[in-house]
Amino acid sequence: MLAELCSYNPRHLVLADVMSGDIETFVTLQEFYGRKIRFRFLNIEELLNETKKHGFELIYKSNYAGKICDAIRSLDRAHFDKKFQLDFACQLVFSRDG
Repeated sequence: MLAELCSYNPRHLVLADVMSGDIETFVTLQEFYGRKIRFRFLNIEELLNETKKHGFELIYKSNYAGKICDAIRSLDRAHFDKKFQLDFACQLVFSRDG
């Protein structure tokens, strides 16, 4: 998906509510409203390396504090091993000359 977005040759790239951080990359099934969906969590360094391949540099990073069940709170991560736990999703802004 990242390669496709970059193919539009944008000057800036904004990614919000990205499940990425100082964790190992993994895929899991998450249950939402009785349905299971595949969900990908990304190692932030791997993501940054991928964006660099497309000429982008990170210019802003922050926690993404979205609402979960009508309240802003950290992610429920108790069922994950420590190496897979994220407190919050993130918001990333990238730029490239061009």
